[in-house]
Amino acid sequence: MKSSTVLYLIVGFCFDLAVAGRCGISSASSSNTPTSTLVTSTTSASSSIATTTTAAVSSSSTVATTTPTSTPATTTSTSIPTTTTTTPTSTPATTTSTSIPITTASTSTPATTTSTSAPVTTTSTSAPATTTTTGPCPTYPQTGKIKVYNTDNTLLGYVRNFYDGQRSLTVGTLAQALEVQLSWDGDACANPTDISLPMQNLQDADASAHNHVGLVGGSGGYSFRSGAVGYAYMAGSAYTSPNSPPQYVGNSIQSLGYNAPSESSVWTFDSSSGALSLKWTNAAGGPTAPNPATIAYDPLGDYLFGTGDIDAFNSAFGEGAYAVSFVFVQDP
Repeated sequence: MKSSTVLYLIVGFCFDLAVAGRCGISSASSSNTPTSTLVTSTTSASSSIATTTTAAVSSSSTVATTTPTSTPATTTSTSIPTTTTTTPTSTPATTTSTSIPITTASTSTPATTTSTSAPVTTTSTSAPATTTTTGPCPTYPQTGKIKVYNTDNTLLGYVRNFYDGQRSLTVGTLAQALEVQLSWDGDACANPTDISLPMQNLQDADASAHNHVGLVGGSGGYSFRSGAVGYAYMAGSAYTSPNSPPQYVGNSIQSLGYNAPSESSVWTFDSSSGALSLKWTNAAGGPTAPNPATIAYDPLGDYLFGTGDIDAFNSAFGEGAYAVSFVFVQDP
């Protein structure tokens, strides 16, 4: 009876330790390798139990030898505890089937959570890297000049790299040509809209402050629409966001005491022909401006400007202004 009691105490103690991650049993949260670890540790546990059992038996036989020699027949009864104690050892072996909780570690099928790594497909966002591939598509950014053409397609000149007396942009020779940069995100084969043109070689003290080819609202009004006088001087402007109405961000004409809002992201580029067209945004609540608006040249005032209606402008001011077109020419 004492031998069996010792055996069950040892088995129960070892089982409690197995739950706590001891007795040679690794944590159930580990992967497939703990299964073999648990089995080997179980067999070692059962063998240790067996040795304690035999130790117990041998101790009981020792006690039996101390009994009076006059009753040796009773010593055969001591072999009976041996059969009773061996059966409990087979029972703990079945308790190792409680190591089946390792199969709960197979619920490490959360390794399927690695399927959440599927968002690696978001690297498809790197597809824009294809923008500068394919043969005929141009590569950007590009630096070049702006040619100015009359309505009959004769060359009037180039946008000049220094301002006129009113600090506006005008027309000059090739040697005086303004260098601008074309750059945008997206497909290089597309025709980008609402882009700005940073000036690269403007000859002016505040060139860095107002370094985009922009438009500054005219003194006679700058709401572009058919039948209205609205216009804007072409001059240097600080950057404004695409599709934003005129902003007080600073411009080259301000130094003359003229304070008006401006826009810079007003250009649309045709990558096949190099043509630049003008897109003006009217103030909030105003009518939608014609798109494209008219790029014009006033020979009397000698300046470039934009307008929604060139005929309405000439009727109001009588200066003989006329429409021109811009073409970007990349530097060799």
